[in-house]
Amino acid sequence: MGRGAQDEGRAAYDDRRFWAKVRAFAVAAGRTVIEKALTLYFCLKDPNTPGWAKAVIVGALGYFILPADAICDLIPGLGFTDDLGVLLTALATIATYVKPGHRVRARELMEWECTGRNEARAGGQGAPYAGGPPPGDREAYYGAILDLDGDFSPARVRDQYRDLAKKYHPDRVHHLGVEFQEMAEQKLKAINEAYAYFRNVR
Repeated sequence: MGRGAQDEGRAAYDDRRFWAKVRAFAVAAGRTVIEKALTLYFCLKDPNTPGWAKAVIVGALGYFILPADAICDLIPGLGFTDDLGVLLTALATIATYVKPGHRVRARELMEWECTGRNEARAGGQGAPYAGGPPPGDREAYYGAILDLDGDFSPARVRDQYRDLAKKYHPDRVHHLGVEFQEMAEQKLKAINEAYAYFRNVR
C-alpha cells in the first residue's frame, strides 16, 4: 500500500465505520479477510502496541473501510483481493506485536457472529446459547460452554470457570469495541449458568 493510500486509509478510519463494514460484508469478504481485519483491530486496541504499529493498522483498516479501493468490493470473488493483501502486509509489518490473544479474540468474534446469523435465519435470538440447553444431555451442553473436554470433576469445573470468567469480565474487554463487549457479555452469562449447573448437580 502506497503512502497516499495509507494517508487516505487513516483519514477514513473510525471504529463505527469499521464495525459497519465488518457487519455488512462479513459474508461477501469471507472468513479469512474478516479475521485478519479483526486481528488487526484487537492489536490496535492493545495498550502495549506502539504508536507506529497503530498507525500502520489504522492505515490498513481504513483502506478496508474505503468504498472505492483498487478492486470494487462488490465484484464477486475479487472484490476483497486487494483488501486481503493490504491486511496481510500490515500483519507482517507489525508481526512482533500481534499476540495469540488478538487472533483468538478475532476467531471467537467471527464464530459468534456466524452463530448469530445462523440462529437468526433459523428463527433464534441471534446469540450463542440464547435458546438454553437442548433437551437431552445438559451436562454435555454445559461442559462444552466451560471447555471441560469430558472432565467434569469439581476442581476442573472451578478452574475453568475462574479462567473463563476472568477472560470475559467487562473490565478485560471494555476497550475492545462494542461488538466484542456484546459477545463477552453473552459468553459470561452462559459461563455463569454452566457453573451454577455443575455446582447444583455435584
